[in-house]
Amino acid sequence: MKNQLLLFLCLFGMTISQSQTFNDGVLEYTVTDVTNGYVSVKKYETAGPTGDLSIPETVVDNGLTYIITSIQDSGFFWSLGLTSVSIPNTVSSIGNRAFESCRVLESINIPNSVTSIGNKAFEGCWNLESASLSDNIISIGNETFSGCRRLLSIDIPNGVTSIGNSAFQGCGMLESINIPDSVESIGNSAFYGCFTLKSINIPNSVKSIGNSAFYRCRSLTNVVLPVDIISIENQTFSECSSLLTVNIPNGVKSIGSSAFSECENLTSIDIPDGVTSIGQSAFWNCSSLSSIILPEGLTDFGDSVFHGCSNLTSVSLPNGITRIPNGTFRGCSSLPSISLPIGIIIIGEQAFSGCSSLTSIILPDGLRSIGRNAFYGCTGLTNVTLPDNLTSMGASAFSRCSRLTSIAIPERITIISEGSFSYCTSLTNVSLPNGITSIGPRAFDGCSSLISVPLPNSLKFIYDQAFKDCNSLTSIILPDDLRTIGLGAFSDCSSLTNINIPGSVAIMGTFVFARSTALSSVTVNWNIPLAINANVFEGITIENIPLTVPAGTEAAYQAAAVWQDFDWSALSLLDFAIATVRLYPNPTSSFLKIDLNGTSELKKATIYNNLGQLISEEKETQISVSNYSKGLYFAEIETNQGKVTKKFMVE
Repeated sequence: MKNQLLLFLCLFGMTISQSQTFNDGVLEYTVTDVTNGYVSVKKYETAGPTGDLSIPETVVDNGLTYIITSIQDSGFFWSLGLTSVSIPNTVSSIGNRAFESCRVLESINIPNSVTSIGNKAFEGCWNLESASLSDNIISIGNETFSGCRRLLSIDIPNGVTSIGNSAFQGCGMLESINIPDSVESIGNSAFYGCFTLKSINIPNSVKSIGNSAFYRCRSLTNVVLPVDIISIENQTFSECSSLLTVNIPNGVKSIGSSAFSECENLTSIDIPDGVTSIGQSAFWNCSSLSSIILPEGLTDFGDSVFHGCSNLTSVSLPNGITRIPNGTFRGCSSLPSISLPIGIIIIGEQAFSGCSSLTSIILPDGLRSIGRNAFYGCTGLTNVTLPDNLTSMGASAFSRCSRLTSIAIPERITIISEGSFSYCTSLTNVSLPNGITSIGPRAFDGCSSLISVPLPNSLKFIYDQAFKDCNSLTSIILPDDLRTIGLGAFSDCSSLTNINIPGSVAIMGTFVFARSTALSSVTVNWNIPLAINANVFEGITIENIPLTVPAGTEAAYQAAAVWQDFDWSALSLLDFAIATVRLYPNPTSSFLKIDLNGTSELKKATIYNNLGQLISEEKETQISVSNYSKGLYFAEIETNQGKVTKKFMVE
């Protein structure tokens, strides 16, 4: 029992001794091993030491000599006046953030006794120009020298096996670095933003290189990658704007997103046969890249892979791909032609947008979908044949293809999307199949060479500005079942001379024919005048344009807003007029009689109010109107000899 108590007291005393701290007015020490007399060190005052600091090997307290073996975590953090540090050979470890943000620290010598350096140990030491590392460390931790803006060079000792994440990030003046054969991994963003790094030797011992490892190394001119890496990660060499050449080892299977994006001086790159995937924007804005051959093993790749490769003139695509992803060749303004594999079924959004040198393209027979803006701004494209299997075509798919002269829409297409052929200023011939139900907003806006467009009988909707600024369009035949004509649909069609609006149209937007100043005749087919806005014919002197209306409706049109303003001097009627038909008494308050004068047989009388709303359908020649509200009404009378519309008043 006594022995156990003695042991407890000894351990308790040791615990107290090991947590003991003391200082010499500049540095503070903490006992870490009372048996061996080891202590760790840190600054004593918050501001920390200034000028040159020499950490002693030993320190005496109360007659006991202690050996300094470690520098504590955050030991000299934010010591803004510290210019240099000498570390004794007794120190074996430097803690996390030990010298972080020592802004004026210029040099540090790390003796060979040190075996570990913590994360962020020298992060943010803006003025650190040189650092001599211990030969016995095995790793450089995360962010160890991150933000050391004036660090010019550093030798990584043999024996180091890993370089941590962001280890040298932001070392903007680091010109060269030697990586020894012992290194096996380079972490994410390890050399991110090392703007003046001109060359780097990556030994074959390296098996992995992390995301963004050399991002924005803008002075790096060439890179030889180790033979055993199997992937080039996301943004690894992104914005290496001076990079001229890079070899990709045969073992590489994947190239990550933006891996070489904005490598503006990269002229060529060989992609090995083993690569099966390429991430989005992998070669984005590689504006000097002139040719590329994609391996046959590649089955898919991400969006915008070659976006902005403005000098790309030659591309070879593998046969196994089934789609051209969004933005793949967007802005490849020097690409004159491309052969699409027969298995392609989808061309994505903006896939060839801005390919201004593309003169022709053969679309494979199996193609089903063309995405939004797919060929937008292909100003050199003169002709294109859309395959029969095509079922959808996105908005502005061929917008601003200013040399495109003709287009035939395949039968499986039912909608012409918004802006599909807008500003195709050379387009003279358009073939639309029966089956098209709608023409979207601005579909043919600005097609200034378009003379005529045969519209199919299936068409129900013409949307806003669909044919705006088609100033060569002289006539257009609207199909009998058309229901909607949108805002400004035929505005600024300065050569349009006549228009025939079917009675099926129930909605006609504002400015439909605005500023179509050549309009010389208008024919309408509503038995009840459609209420329209005065600006439908804005900028046109409609008082000089004759209006043709259905027989028997002339009185209604002459009383209707806007329609009454047309030229009625040469009245034209569409239907056979039955002159002998009359209504009486008129006005009436109880009943209305239809007098056919014995010359014809009544089939139906349809009654509308002055808003064009259906009130009733009658089969008899005497109609009760006692429940009708007071006001103006129209009776469309259909007989075996024809039809006529008469108006009557209920009072």
